[in-house]
Amino acid sequence: MINELGKYKDFKKQEFKPKKFGDNDVDIKIECCGVCGSDVHTITGGWGDAPTPICVGHEVVGKVVKVGSKVTTLKEGDRAGVGAQIWSCLKCQNCKVGSIRSVLYS
Repeated sequence: MINELGKYKDFKKQEFKPKKFGDNDVDIKIECCGVCGSDVHTITGGWGDAPTPICVGHEVVGKVVKVGSKVTTLKEGDRAGVGAQIWSCLKCQNCKVGSIRSVLYS
């Protein structure tokens, strides 16, 4: 975790409280994580202020340890990955044509 933007070399491992687990959520024990350019811009303050403390690295792979009651495509023990396309509706025209990053949220 980084506690102050711009001081990205001063990071440390620390605990944080995740959001309440929901019916559509999947809990993954992370085995590896990618850090991409957007993470670098975030921790250096290149995109402006961000809430701290902050933990970057949103592209992860690991084992599923818990699934919500409405999850039908994964089960405990499955290997799963999460890319940069989180929070996509998968129903609008942008999602249907594979332009997930263009989804607008109101």
